[in-house]
Amino acid sequence: MAGRGWFIMYRGWMSSDDFRPEPFSEREVFIWSIENAAHSPHFQWFNGLKIFVERGEFATSIRMMAQRFSWTEKRVRTFMERMCRVQKWARRTAQSGAQSPTILTVCNYNEYQFAGSGNGTAEGTSQGIRRAHGRHIAGTQQDEWGKNGIGMEDNEWNLLSPMRKAELEFLRGIPKPVFKK
Repeated sequence: MAGRGWFIMYRGWMSSDDFRPEPFSEREVFIWSIENAAHSPHFQWFNGLKIFVERGEFATSIRMMAQRFSWTEKRVRTFMERMCRVQKWARRTAQSGAQSPTILTVCNYNEYQFAGSGNGTAEGTSQGIRRAHGRHIAGTQQDEWGKNGIGMEDNEWNLLSPMRKAELEFLRGIPKPVFKK
């Protein structure tokens, strides 16, 4: 995988009304799978069934994916088989039966969700982000990004969509990268 590093995407960004509905690319489908994967073990409802999913898993069906991506069911099946073959996804059925939902696992989910060496914990990472975010809100940390920490005037801020505001508020609490020469 070239270009080591990571970026954070706000869950739900792909459903924004800011984008015109159009068929997904294969890359968008993979990002969609990361976005839809469980960040912690929990029960998920799918077509009236309560299904337990682990971290990195989500319940779906070929028909649902075809509708979401504007693809044919054959294209979804073929893509799913290839993603499983190259070990980007793993697949199992939620229960026995022809109508059973598919549980997809995003392989190496933690690599896509955590930065750094991977020696930290999910809770420690989220606590650190919350603390950094709190310092910005309290106004104790100011830099070249200006008084609001985003680098835009209030009139520009007011023009943003609520989703973009939430994304920028979240990103404001993450330390800026330091590039070595």
